[in-house]
Amino acid sequence: MPFRDEYALELLRLEGRGDFAEDAGCADCKAASPCFRCRDCGRGVLLCKPCIIERHRCLPLHIVEGWVGGFFRRVSLRDLGLRVQFGHSGGEVCMHKQAGHQNFVVIHVNGIHRVAVDFCGCKVGFDRFRQVLRMSWWPATPLEPQSCATMELLRLFHIMNLQGRINAFDFYKGLEAMSDPSKLYPLPDRRQALMIMIREWRNIVMLKRAGRFHQGGAAGTGVGELALKCRVCPEPGVNLPVDWESMPQKDRYLIRTTLHEDANFRLSNKARANGHRDPVLGPGWAFLVERTMYTDHLKRYVHQDEIGTCSGFAAMILANLKRKKGVVSTGVGGVMCDDEFWRAQGVGDLQKGERFANMDYLFFSAAKGVKTPLLVTYDIACQWGRNLWTRAPSMPSHLTPSFDRSLVTLKVPKMHLHGHEDKCQAPFSLNYTPGAGLKDGEGIERGWASINGASKSTKEMGPGARSDTLDDFFQYDNYKKLTGLGDRLLRRLLEAIPEAISRLEEFEAFDKMLREHRPREVEDWVRMVEEWEEDHDLPCPYTLARSTLTIADVRLQLAKEEQAKAEKGEVGLHETTPSAFVMLGLEIEAAQLALRRDVKSKIRLTSLQDTSIYERRTALHKKIRRFLVLQQVYMPRLPAVLPATVPTPQDGGGAIMDAENVDIHMPSSLDDAPRTAACAAGLADIEERLRFAESIETLEELRRHLRTRTYMNRFKIKNVTGVRANTRARVSQGSVDEQTFQCKIRYQQSRAAYLRLHGPGPWEKELQVLKDEDVRGLNERALTQQEIDDRDRIRRLGGLDEEDGADLEAENLRGVVMETPAQAGESRRTVSWLWMSGASCEDETDPRMHEALRVEWAKTRARSHRWTEEVHIVLEKMRRVIAYGTWQAEWWRHLARDLDDTTRPLEILRGTALSGKYGEFGDASMREGFVAFALEHAAIEDARNRFFENKWAGAIYRARTSVLGEDLPMPAMEVRRQPIVLEIEDTDDFD
Repeated sequence: MPFRDEYALELLRLEGRGDFAEDAGCADCKAASPCFRCRDCGRGVLLCKPCIIERHRCLPLHIVEGWVGGFFRRVSLRDLGLRVQFGHSGGEVCMHKQAGHQNFVVIHVNGIHRVAVDFCGCKVGFDRFRQVLRMSWWPATPLEPQSCATMELLRLFHIMNLQGRINAFDFYKGLEAMSDPSKLYPLPDRRQALMIMIREWRNIVMLKRAGRFHQGGAAGTGVGELALKCRVCPEPGVNLPVDWESMPQKDRYLIRTTLHEDANFRLSNKARANGHRDPVLGPGWAFLVERTMYTDHLKRYVHQDEIGTCSGFAAMILANLKRKKGVVSTGVGGVMCDDEFWRAQGVGDLQKGERFANMDYLFFSAAKGVKTPLLVTYDIACQWGRNLWTRAPSMPSHLTPSFDRSLVTLKVPKMHLHGHEDKCQAPFSLNYTPGAGLKDGEGIERGWASINGASKSTKEMGPGARSDTLDDFFQYDNYKKLTGLGDRLLRRLLEAIPEAISRLEEFEAFDKMLREHRPREVEDWVRMVEEWEEDHDLPCPYTLARSTLTIADVRLQLAKEEQAKAEKGEVGLHETTPSAFVMLGLEIEAAQLALRRDVKSKIRLTSLQDTSIYERRTALHKKIRRFLVLQQVYMPRLPAVLPATVPTPQDGGGAIMDAENVDIHMPSSLDDAPRTAACAAGLADIEERLRFAESIETLEELRRHLRTRTYMNRFKIKNVTGVRANTRARVSQGSVDEQTFQCKIRYQQSRAAYLRLHGPGPWEKELQVLKDEDVRGLNERALTQQEIDDRDRIRRLGGLDEEDGADLEAENLRGVVMETPAQAGESRRTVSWLWMSGASCEDETDPRMHEALRVEWAKTRARSHRWTEEVHIVLEKMRRVIAYGTWQAEWWRHLARDLDDTTRPLEILRGTALSGKYGEFGDASMREGFVAFALEHAAIEDARNRFFENKWAGAIYRARTSVLGEDLPMPAMEVRRQPIVLEIEDTDDFD
């Protein structure tokens, strides 16, 4: 800090009188020896007592200091004689003023103030609380106000609470510290009053923003009416075409409503005041379901105990284990849409874990009114959906489904699907769901991550305060999603356009190759896929017949063993089980391998590619941090064994930019003695079992990719000629080559780890050492050393070295040569041990070859279809957003027109007790405020539409011309002055 001393000098100078130290007169009246200054007005001018009071008649909450004894000391404006007059504007003093409470306190953004106030006592004067409100102060009570908060303070707390998760207690303590940092002058305690005012502010502001006071007031508010809706979700009469019901069946996925359901056990609630002492101010008006109807439904299922058979997933076990003492709610269940907006009436408390009674109610409540086809994801959809329609008739009458069950599709989120049994994998996969696009189903997990910050304060609240606060947090989360729709949808479209083009080219090249050689089989595959999409009980085209041990098998065995221990009362070291800890390590290793390959393969990155890699590094870094925290539990003495090399949770394993190279130190990375000393009992055995299964599974996967590569190589050699045709064929080959290489590395890693854990044995006959030259099909032979040297020399002459990411395919195939028409080297060719162990035949009539090609063709087809669908889906979403904005703007303008008609009474006053005070028409100033608010929001909607349209215009043009094949003129766009920062999240997982 080169200017540290200069800054300090000026800071200390401000402690004195500055330019007024030399007996300068009052800055206003020039009177001698002025001794007061205002800290909030700034500039440090000194004023005499009359002038400081006069300057602050309209600024009574400024902090004033007096020069006493050679230094400045805080002085109250009230003590100087300033009185605040309510009910009269412009500093006018009421002739019939009435003094307010002598301990009148106002809480402002700069502290807690004692203020002397006078109320208007004129015959035509207003109630005292209305006089306070017109001062932009919020009274804690409408009876005899003596505690207030400024609206500026309430706005500040509101946004700091929602965005910064600052609770009211800490906020108030901060205001106390600002008012009296030395704690020498006791302040009046108004914390409880502030809590009340905050709750009132939340509720009334939410009603105001929803336009309820323009339409009859709070009393007429319907269930879910205050919730900020998603303008992307299809809504007939709002953002769907008039003829949407006649849309062709093949295009109906574009108007499908998508909902994601899940439970969150972070948002628990301790037993506090009952509902009578702490009522909900907005019962069922926004996101949390109305408590009485919800509890009446749940009373019929007090002893419900439903555990599914897909025991690889923990949520079902938690349904009977998540019961805590001293809590009235163990968490909440929730429903959000595909664009991660929380659904109105889609959130409710859980009393005993994740029971079907709760989740059924929340689903049908959130889906109420849906008329379009419906796609629902839930991490236990395989069990939840089994008897859903049998349970549906038991729902309360107001939740009778408005949709036909045949239009509902149930799936499992992509990341959660890995924890399910094999029989769930393909049927519940979004990757193989027509019309799903690139949905991952994990949006609700991101939503919970955003809301969880509220748990620290809401768990201590009473039921009413908690309900109102959570509604407010869900509302703010939706508002952030609304303002971010422009970048979010643009990001998705820009990501989907090149992928849709490249995936289509890849599939068309592969499909053409197969159709020319085996057309009848391809037609059978097409029919098989289409029939399976209609009936998942038919044979699945995406899976191979399996007869080997898999990681899923071992995980299931371990989960059952851990459950048995829990039933016996054995307490684990951590809520995350040892097997989950080891699996997290395996996932990190796989992610590091894939990321290293992608970084190496992309020498010159585009902005999107660079952003994608950065996002993947960030996600990987978070996983590593989590692993390191668990490592301290399950490998507590690791730092003593490897003190100089062990990363810690504090440093997160190093920089994010190096996440793919962090050594996480699994048990298998240690020698026998250090492993025994460092690891918890049984941890090494768990990794040993998982490594053995991983080796077998990866080896089988490697054989499948080699079979596919064999066929593609044969076809290319025999049928493909010309640069363009070879380039297209190379696109398909490159994908398979990359998968082959990654399988090779994973097998080598897992086998080496198993050898260290288990030691040598008969198993080495089946799981042999895999060298580069072993990774070849039956039609491929190993290169001779002379051929390897010649290839390396040619690559060097071409300016390529072994680290050149642009030539990764040479690395993938290094040491291997495919057969040629002359069959060079055939007399010396030997068969790789891969085909001696588990699969010894590979001619074109081999059923395994046929099956491997079918799976690869089906997955390539699915990838192409999903990316193309994604382009269509995002374009339709953009259209719906603009249509909704147009409708919403007209809705506000309609309210403004009605209110601007002075011959019509205000709906909030018509026929109510308020009409006696205000009249049914209100006064001109009140009506003007109503109209101004409506017009302001209509203008915001119009501006947002223009902003989105300009932001999206270029990407929409590119999508419609390059993917949809339309011939369009270049759109006119406004000049964009600031670049758009896009956040790319890698969620593609088709294997």
